[in-house]
Amino acid sequence: MPDAPPPTGDAPPDARPPHAAPDHIVIVVEENHANGQIFGNLTDAPFFNELAARGTLFTSSFAIEHPSQPNYLDLFSGNNQGVTDDSCPHTFDTPNLGHSLLQAGLTFAGYSDGLSAVGATDCAVNAYVRKHAPWINFSNVPASTHQPMTAFPTDFTQLPTVSFVIPDLQHDMHDGTIRQADDWLREQLAAYADWAETHNSLLIVTFDEDDHSDGNHIFTLVTGADIPVRRAPERISHFNVLRTIEDLYKLPHVGPDARAIDLWQEAATDFRRTVVFISGDTMPGQDLFVRGGIDYGYAASALGRDCNVDPGACQIQIRHRNLLNAGTAALKEHDDFLDWVGREPIQADAAFGTPADFTVDHWPPEWGPTKTVAVNGFGEEPLNLWGTYWMLDVDMDCNQTVDGWFEVKSFITNGPGWEPDVTQAGTPYPTANHMGQCGRINRFERGSPAADIHDF
Repeated sequence: MPDAPPPTGDAPPDARPPHAAPDHIVIVVEENHANGQIFGNLTDAPFFNELAARGTLFTSSFAIEHPSQPNYLDLFSGNNQGVTDDSCPHTFDTPNLGHSLLQAGLTFAGYSDGLSAVGATDCAVNAYVRKHAPWINFSNVPASTHQPMTAFPTDFTQLPTVSFVIPDLQHDMHDGTIRQADDWLREQLAAYADWAETHNSLLIVTFDEDDHSDGNHIFTLVTGADIPVRRAPERISHFNVLRTIEDLYKLPHVGPDARAIDLWQEAATDFRRTVVFISGDTMPGQDLFVRGGIDYGYAASALGRDCNVDPGACQIQIRHRNLLNAGTAALKEHDDFLDWVGREPIQADAAFGTPADFTVDHWPPEWGPTKTVAVNGFGEEPLNLWGTYWMLDVDMDCNQTVDGWFEVKSFITNGPGWEPDVTQAGTPYPTANHMGQCGRINRFERGSPAADIHDF
């Protein structure tokens, strides 16, 4: 399975700005760095972090794919237009953000650092590259909207409704350093960032993709008028940034991803306590993890989701209930989803998925003083009526399951590894994994199709 991940941070429930369409939005797109290379890097990226401290930082923001060009197209048109590489040139006539704004009587421009002339169609000139300026590829967006950075107005009231700012390869971290990009961003956008806070305007700073080091986890922030200072844990992508702009200006939604909500829209959730017991004969030094969510093939055929491109579309949000076990507590930090990707990017290195806790129906006297889940986080557990089982005890968002069903498969470290495929009867679709029900107790035998699902 491809790498991908989840959210962390605090999220005030009343923070859902902005409350009116901004007069101006400026979007800056940087290059090829993971969130961890920027956030907290006060030595090389002080201005990026200053902006993050002034607005909302989305701590679980992810690019859609690799390499660069498809992500720019995703952000601008909700679709990579069938482009999966950095080839040039391309011409499209499909819906996109620029065309939608102009059709609505609003304005749009893209300002590219190093562009040779207004509307230029060169694939590359010095450090400028067309693959980072998607609007020039669309025949329904006037070439005059493709502007050099030197045309970015100093009177910010003259800015278009929405504009992109694209640094060249030296200033976007592609070829230059993080510090060079930070200095350029401060020089070009600091004045606008200050002005936006008191002039009903926004600044969005994001990245096209990471450097393949962190599951495409990227730095994304929004600052400006009515934007609270917070770290937002919601998992977002380029599609959500695009949807936010469309919703602010009441534009049609372009692209195929109907799942994307805007950055300020609270997703409907239905968290219910869900318990999974999986048998597993283990030795000291072995731990059991589970992975799961929704099958990629089923998601593609029945739900219209491409989880190979966006693994988050097949994951299910969870909140661990048992944090008392000293052996697994650290592994549960930043483990916010049941998914197929294994260790989440900011989860502990020793994690192989979602950690379970060792439980028994009766603690044998020869093992020493009795341990219990209620006190120690492992040991005797009243819900365990059967013997030696590993237990996952979480609150699960049932709205993200398939009619209440989810999949799991276990992995034992330092020994057996993955359990074999199973063919469980009575499941809503064929799968080689166990299937449980959200909000219930689910008992499985490792490597067996047997399943016992019942209420608390």
